[in-house]
Amino acid sequence: MKLAPSIEAAIIAKRNGVKVSFDLDIPSHDLINELGLCSAEELDELIRLCDYFIPCIGAAEQLADTADPLKMAETLQQRYGNEVVALICTAVRAVLWPPPKRVFRVRPLRLPP
Repeated sequence: MKLAPSIEAAIIAKRNGVKVSFDLDIPSHDLINELGLCSAEELDELIRLCDYFIPCIGAAEQLADTADPLKMAETLQQRYGNEVVALICTAVRAVLWPPPKRVFRVRPLRLPP
């Protein structure tokens, strides 16, 4: 799906006081160059509109130009102004920026087939 409708939806949500999240689950270069679903400017616009940005580690690495997960999260929040940046590093490790006031663990859940 192209990003333009998501940008429009995020603008409407923000105008009405609704928090917006964006889960970018593929590297940004793939979204832009390989799939042609948006321009770099459209991706930047959607990320800036989000309160909660949840990029996959590959997208975060490309957007922040670093391999350090803490630096990625901090850089992305500073660049885009998101309330929270959450990186899912592995199935059992994640980074939240800014650091939460409360930390909790969630056990993996296995669903029956």
